[in-house]
Amino acid sequence: MPEIKITEKDLTTGYVDEQDYVVFVPGNVGKFASDSDESARKQYEYLGKTTLFGSLTDFIDAIGSTPTEYSDTGTPFTIGTTTYDAGFLYAKFLLSKGYKIYYAVPKSSSESAEITISQKSTQETQSIVYSSMTQTTFENGTTGEKVAIGGEGVYHVRYQQVNVSYNNGAVFKDAKGEHSINYNSATTANKTAWWSDGSFVDDGVTYNQLISTVITTTTITGKTYQYTTYAGMVNALNQTTFYTDLDDKSLYQFRFLTTGGYSVAPKDIEATLPTSITQIETIALNRGDCIALIDHDKNLTTSIDITAAATKASVGESAKRSAMFSPWCKYAIDDLTLPMPASMAYLEAFINGVSNNPTWYAMAGRLRGSISGTPIIIYGEKFAERLNNPNGNDTGVCVNAIANVYPYGILIWGNRTLNNNSGITASSLLNIRQLCVDIFKSLYINAKGYMFEQNTDRLWFNFKANIEKLLDNMKTGEGIEGYKIIRETGDRITVKATIRIVPIGAVEKFDLTVELSDTLEASVTLSE
Repeated sequence: MPEIKITEKDLTTGYVDEQDYVVFVPGNVGKFASDSDESARKQYEYLGKTTLFGSLTDFIDAIGSTPTEYSDTGTPFTIGTTTYDAGFLYAKFLLSKGYKIYYAVPKSSSESAEITISQKSTQETQSIVYSSMTQTTFENGTTGEKVAIGGEGVYHVRYQQVNVSYNNGAVFKDAKGEHSINYNSATTANKTAWWSDGSFVDDGVTYNQLISTVITTTTITGKTYQYTTYAGMVNALNQTTFYTDLDDKSLYQFRFLTTGGYSVAPKDIEATLPTSITQIETIALNRGDCIALIDHDKNLTTSIDITAAATKASVGESAKRSAMFSPWCKYAIDDLTLPMPASMAYLEAFINGVSNNPTWYAMAGRLRGSISGTPIIIYGEKFAERLNNPNGNDTGVCVNAIANVYPYGILIWGNRTLNNNSGITASSLLNIRQLCVDIFKSLYINAKGYMFEQNTDRLWFNFKANIEKLLDNMKTGEGIEGYKIIRETGDRITVKATIRIVPIGAVEKFDLTVELSDTLEASVTLSE
């Protein structure tokens, strides 16, 4: 069977030309607008599906314009007595910033919502010819077929009264536009027909009659399989079946995995980590070409609690491909202003940063770390340092702070993965993780392009040349200091190689000394 296996080794001690940045976000379909909204019916076609949306307009047309409101309260997304669908708001914000979104909507087998939909029937069009219309007899206020006598024969004119108003009748369309026929009531026996603009109906001319639309109302009283509670959505996202096939690169290509704000890591180290978090971390580990963004509970306020939640979410090797940010930030999305997970703030900084920088630059600090949201807790630099370096010796699990940094304001102030450090390695740094994502994506696409070609030196030369384009770009773009591609011995159906890189990390420390001296010359001690 065809197989592409790409592994990674971190041997360090103590630029893909890609414009589409895709995020996986779970959520619900939008709130049903009104009974007259015919398009609402199609929203329910997305239940139980994961759909790629490339624009905010496409998302609104398919899913809806406003978030579902849940019946339960007391959640992170409750304002007053109303709880809003977090994933919908998360996805809508990212789409407005230029991301593409894989939007996954769970389908319920127990919860349901009853909706009423008014659906319009298809308009009918009928071509008819008028002749000697002054001899036509009409009965005002009725509906049916009437006979127009004159000229060369008998012509049937079908018209429908829109309402009981005297002057309203059939709607007709000619070169002048759309008109309503009015009826002269001077005598009962002889009525003259003319257009509402004052001109007479022309003899011998073909007109297209638009028969009035009939409005029918269909009420769905059975299960629509839409989750109607926040708790129900959280439970749905904690089912392993919800994430089926996401590790299949041929079906899904994305850069970031999120829980849409529904699942968070608890501070209690003895608590069970939500399945949704372990699932997206495992998917990121298996794929290698994406990053799992993990959120902690909104109510955690101390560095001890926050780093405990990060430690809880740090699951073995998958932690190297995951990251956490803190605190939550308030965002205005449409007419709502509410706290959103810190991962969304990082994604805002990332999409802004890559507009002018390679993906392997840290999306943090003064130049690339600004956000538009307002943190629900204002962290100072000292607090941020306790999150970035919880043990003070570059060990343990780190959280990236969103902090008030003098004199630059609110910034992303961290560049770490959830790697459980015993000294800083390349796997500890998020910007290097982003670089590896680009390499994994390029290797996969290029290897797939040469599948089933003859396993010869020419194939190896072409494959290697394609990979070198990326690595050369990374070298000139300050992503790596250098690289080496080593071809290894494989069997007759296997191309085997190691791509060794020396990645460049983002600076986190300055060690500077101000020296007071009597001379600018360095002192030299001579010995015999």
